[in-house]
Amino acid sequence: MESSHSKTSYEALKSALINEDSLNVAKQIEGLLAQGASAATLQQGLMWLYQTGRYSHFVGVMAKVMQQYPSFESGYKFLAHSYRSLKQHTNAINLLRQALAYHSDKASIHNQLGILYREIGELEQASVCFKSALEIKPDFSEASYNLVRAQLGKDLLHTQSLKERFSNAENDKDKAFYAFAIAKQLSSSPGEYVHWLHKANELQRKIVPFNSVVELEALRAIKKKFSQSKLDKSDNSSAQPIFIVGMPRSGTTLIEQILAAHSEVTAGDELFEFARCSAEVAAKYVPRTAFPHWLGKINTEALNKVADRYLENTAFLQTATYFTDKMPQNFKAVGLIHQVFPNAKVIHCRRSPMDTIWSCYEQNFGLGNGFANSLDDLTDYYIEYDKLMSFFEDTSNGAIFTLEYEALIANPKKVICEVLSFLGLDYQQSCEHFYEGSKVVHTVSDQQVRRPIYASSVQKWRKYETHLSPYQRKLK
Repeated sequence: MESSHSKTSYEALKSALINEDSLNVAKQIEGLLAQGASAATLQQGLMWLYQTGRYSHFVGVMAKVMQQYPSFESGYKFLAHSYRSLKQHTNAINLLRQALAYHSDKASIHNQLGILYREIGELEQASVCFKSALEIKPDFSEASYNLVRAQLGKDLLHTQSLKERFSNAENDKDKAFYAFAIAKQLSSSPGEYVHWLHKANELQRKIVPFNSVVELEALRAIKKKFSQSKLDKSDNSSAQPIFIVGMPRSGTTLIEQILAAHSEVTAGDELFEFARCSAEVAAKYVPRTAFPHWLGKINTEALNKVADRYLENTAFLQTATYFTDKMPQNFKAVGLIHQVFPNAKVIHCRRSPMDTIWSCYEQNFGLGNGFANSLDDLTDYYIEYDKLMSFFEDTSNGAIFTLEYEALIANPKKVICEVLSFLGLDYQQSCEHFYEGSKVVHTVSDQQVRRPIYASSVQKWRKYETHLSPYQRKLK
């Protein structure tokens, strides 16, 4: 039976949640934990901190929950992901190793640990983890795919077993993982490579619904919103976040790592914070209205709240003059970014259309970027993206730097100097040696950016030109 003291604490927690007071939510959870509340009982408060991106508060209180309930399996998953989001990979790895003391038979934990090792460039250790996951669960399709990513080209005998797994798989998700893995194994054989990529993307398209008509109209609607009238701006003067935007596979990770090698820049990687914070605030001011239809309907007060919440959630990155927010899909929000942060700088990465769409088609983006699972959708999406970014570039008054990927590859020092000048930063030679030293990379470019700049990705699509000619004509 609950004591009156516990009931009072629960009411205090509910009040903190209603007021969205993250510090007080964490405080109330700690108080209830001290009174012996179970992990399940605390779930509402914990999940609110986690789902709203209050990772700094979440890890502090969740670590205490795990000390009290060390066998709480799902707690390890959420806490490790939060450490990862805070760029604390060492803590995340140590936590999952601790989890294996209680759950050594859980393939998902071995797989999650392998992903963390891959993201810090330790491919051998990552492979060990993925193999451990497969020993426990041989039909673990995601672990098979991850193992191929970590061991690309090292185990071609594995291809036949992957094909057998593909044939025996009972659902589209597993088949898609196997098909992408087989394609990677056969990348040196263009015909087979394209064949398996088509299979993989056809399957992925069933898993990740994408309504091309709705999505393309949304991109057009954004342009209309910012064409119609002068919109409100926040009072926030921060210029600390550098937003790096563009299509996926356009060089966003590369330029982020180049900038992160500068002593005055911290890499934020792909942050969901701007979309999350703006959506949360908009829901209160313009209820039941989806993005982009609430654009232009939120006032300065709301924009100030978006800025404050974004800066609160990214406080852990604010250790230098600037930090980067490299979420490519923020290209849709460039106008809103300049409403929320009038002094923000935006770097737009632009790559040749054909290389962009083909490189997107080659990737397994999981549940994101649904347009990438069809070359027709990719082409149509690219065209509308290009129109929108051209509009923003023409109306930004110099607040957007357009970085041409091919120019960066051809003359790195020149382009790096131009980007640094745009940001008001002095040139540092370390930016040209960005690939040296340790780094954490969460994107599908996690291995490419550990090498010096290379030119083999320029015009790469021509190797598959016979399969792509209809899309080339459309993009001209």
